[in-house]
Amino acid sequence: MKLLLENFRKYLNEEDKGGNELYHATLSGEDDRNIISFSKDGIDSGRALGHGQGAGFYLFRDIGKARKHAQDLVAGGQIDLKEVPVVGKPIVVVVDEPVTPENFDIDYEIFAYGFAQFIKQNLDYFSKNDQALGLGRRAGKGVSHFQGRPLIRPNKKLLGLDIARTIQLDPPEGTASLGRSAADGETLSKIAGKLAEFDPVKFKEFEVKFLSDATAIKYNGKKKIWPLRIEDLEGNILWSR
Repeated sequence: MKLLLENFRKYLNEEDKGGNELYHATLSGEDDRNIISFSKDGIDSGRALGHGQGAGFYLFRDIGKARKHAQDLVAGGQIDLKEVPVVGKPIVVVVDEPVTPENFDIDYEIFAYGFAQFIKQNLDYFSKNDQALGLGRRAGKGVSHFQGRPLIRPNKKLLGLDIARTIQLDPPEGTASLGRSAADGETLSKIAGKLAEFDPVKFKEFEVKFLSDATAIKYNGKKKIWPLRIEDLEGNILWSR
């Protein structure tokens, strides 16, 4: 654990030298109302509910992915997925807040692979503590294998879910870096929350090990932060701090 923390601090020091921008995709709002709100009121991590993942301000590490997501919000009709309906033109909100395990968590839908891999790497631990972590109808039944592949069987009652599907920990061929469904993301997020409550040290181990690799993360810190800048999809600056 000490070595993991030292490696993470080294990563943070490298981030501080540059390249630590994060990107949030959204729409400008009617009469640019959202741009005005971000510039005057800052970012409130408790506003977005995260579709079952918990409150947080969701960010991409790659601006290209953020721009694509902003386009998809309109073109794919995904705007209905927002907790508060928004309109206007696609924009990218740029954040430069240092990433730490205390203030950030992974996006479990887009980077669910990370937590799935952590479970796989600690299969005996999750099997031993399956009931405390919301897995299995009975103790010892939350972790198993199918055709040699490890899988978990979430307990929807323990996790407070309407549906809890079996989740394969090994992703399909060629999709190791891709996200999973929103349902898988919500389920894995609930299990991660159980882990954070049951064993904070083990949860910290996960965050330190995977947070720096996550392609999408969320700011869930308590303090209000302000964007570095806001720009359109062509990179034109609409507002700057």
